[in-house]
Amino acid sequence: MASEAKTVVIEDCRAGAVQDALDRWDPAINMNGFADNSAFHFARAHWSGEETTIAVCQWWFPQKKELVIENLYVEATHRRRGVGGELLKFLISEAQKKKARKLTLKSDPSNTAAEKFWQKHAQISTKSSDWTLWKISIA
Repeated sequence: MASEAKTVVIEDCRAGAVQDALDRWDPAINMNGFADNSAFHFARAHWSGEETTIAVCQWWFPQKKELVIENLYVEATHRRRGVGGELLKFLISEAQKKKARKLTLKSDPSNTAAEKFWQKHAQISTKSSDWTLWKISIA
């Protein structure tokens, strides 16, 4: 009998749930400064049938037609399994609900895994030695 394929489930959540997951994965990442800002939205991802958070993201709408990703983080043991892509689909859907026309984010050029991920999904808008600004146009 074939085993049932797992699917990624994405749910809105509070900042505290995101920080709890990040504390388990990498205590150096601290999002507490974002928790008190009501402009930010948060989501967590987990495998169907399981409750353990495997990825988190944080975003906001600084302008009517733009969704900005502040953080998108997939726990190391779950990378390269489609989780980041599912989070990105979720974020594009959120942008479309608000009639945003673009999605933007910055990444650190030294984070080669993130740079490779965004090369597959976005276009470079601006690049410097400190950061890469990515853009995704939304129809």
